[in-house]
Amino acid sequence: MEISEIKKIVALSEHKSRHTSNIISAASLFSGRFNIPLLFDHAANHGLPPGTPATTWVIFETKNGEKINVCFDMADWPDILSYEALDVAHIYVKRSYSSSALATIPEEIKKKIMPYGLYFAFSPGSFEHELKAHKAIFLSELSRPIGKPLQALISAVRSLLKLALLNEAPFLHYDRLVNIVGGENTVFYQTRVWDPANVYSEISKTTSEINETRIHLVSELKERLGDQYIGGIIDSDYARKVCPELITPNKVCVSGYLALLGQSKIVIADQGLHGSFGAKFAEYFAAGRCIVGDMPYYDLPDAPVNGIHYSVYTDVAHCVSICEELLNNANRVDSYMREAKHYFESVSDPVLSLVAPVLKY
Repeated sequence: MEISEIKKIVALSEHKSRHTSNIISAASLFSGRFNIPLLFDHAANHGLPPGTPATTWVIFETKNGEKINVCFDMADWPDILSYEALDVAHIYVKRSYSSSALATIPEEIKKKIMPYGLYFAFSPGSFEHELKAHKAIFLSELSRPIGKPLQALISAVRSLLKLALLNEAPFLHYDRLVNIVGGENTVFYQTRVWDPANVYSEISKTTSEINETRIHLVSELKERLGDQYIGGIIDSDYARKVCPELITPNKVCVSGYLALLGQSKIVIADQGLHGSFGAKFAEYFAAGRCIVGDMPYYDLPDAPVNGIHYSVYTDVAHCVSICEELLNNANRVDSYMREAKHYFESVSDPVLSLVAPVLKY
């Protein structure tokens, strides 16, 4: 299929979450970029199951009258599928796609499932987009047996006021992120630690192991790089308990994060919970940064190449060593930045990730 064959798209904005914002916002960008009408609606009006809070649908209507139902499963887990959604989906796109985890799935089901690519939560920054998306969420809550329409209405009013008065979108502003240029010869790594009592992870690392690695990495970066390191551990009750000396003094709001991201040419991306690709991995490609990244755990449709698009590290010592080498090799840093930007523009732009499954259908 070609993009020119698409007549209209319908985005089923069931939930306002970090995970699904990527799809809903990408649908809005796609509509504007290719001048294709977009309707925000909810699943009940189309006979589609709502799925989990990490699942959303996009319906592509073609000029010959065909409707292609695409389920986007943006959950962290590789081995959990919505079979209810699989029954009615023409295409089932999974963010945390693992061929090994799907090895026992019957072939007739497996052929519907495709890997999504890199994900990050963002907003187009458009008042019209936010208004339409919140309206669909509100109507969706009204239609549920145990809905929360008042909570959805309050969230909508708060979000729209912030956007209108402060130009502060609920998630990263797409244009501000992709238009970041330049930067200083410094390394940026700002992360959080999770209270193991509140989070469960078993896919590749336990929550405690993730915390220990992050604390160790921040400590080593501060000691070895000195003023050439920017970042730390994000403030929280648990961080104050286990590593108060490593808490970042930087603002952790959206605008503060974008300012820090633009300040450093070199950035570090590590694995998320459940082994998932952290959103920052995708954000760093979008911003054209020189990325030092943890070993990927899941499959990507067109994976970035170690040594070309970014540099893979295997442990804390290796990560710090790569950063030290890059700080002394400006040409290598500039090359990684160019290749990262090219990878984003040609492969991992959310608009491309949204429409790629349909073009291959």
